Amino acid sequence: GVSTFAGITTVTGKTLFAEQAVLSGISTFATHILADEYVYVGTGNTQPLFTPGGYGGRIQVQGTNSGDSALSMRCDGNFSGGPVLLFGKSRGGTYNNDIVQDGDEIGQILMTAADGLDLNTTPVTITGKVDGTPAQNSIPASLIFKTSGQSERLRIGPLGQIGLSGANYGTSGQVLTSQGANAAPQWAAGGGGGAYSRESASGTTAQLAAGASAPPA
Repeated sequence: GVSTFAGITTVTGKTLFAEQAVLSGISTFATHILADEYVYVGTGNTQPLFTPGGYGGRIQVQGTNSGDSALSMRCDGNFSGGPVLLFGKSRGGTYNNDIVQDGDEIGQILMTAADGLDLNTTPVTITGKVDGTPAQNSIPASLIFKTSGQSERLRIGPLGQIGLSGANYGTSGQVLTSQGANAAPQWAAGGGGGAYSRESASGTTAQLAAGASAPPA
């Protein structure tokens, strides 16, 4: 049968707490706190071979289905705010707010997948990076999206620019054009809509290229 009990147990440098389940003589603990301050929910592992990206992580959640492996945040209250996920980066020591520098990563979301060898392959990355000269209360930054072998596909620049494959923001008047299902879009000269003409009051006819703005009547 299954017996459960609540309690806190210390075993070889680990603090095991919450509810313990005993099934067929095998004991499992819901949560582990290791002596080096790692927290495991489910089964934790510090070996790079088994941890996503090889990072390990001070807090690890391991499960055998999507729900068991999920992190959930809920906010209840009669106000407009909701749960917040925060990342922070400084150039200083512990709790020292030394200013960051151009090119510093200020937060990342990594998505890794097992390739038959380990879990270190990272097909998808979303990164926030300082992009420009930082100052007090003013940190220019870009949001960068990478896929398939960590090739940068898209970035949103500090001024709202859209960059393709890096800081390739195109030039004024260019538009994004599809290259089909098997290639990334590219910047191209503006166009479309067909050419048109307008006759002025003097009888002169002006031809305008496709996509150009018509002059005032």
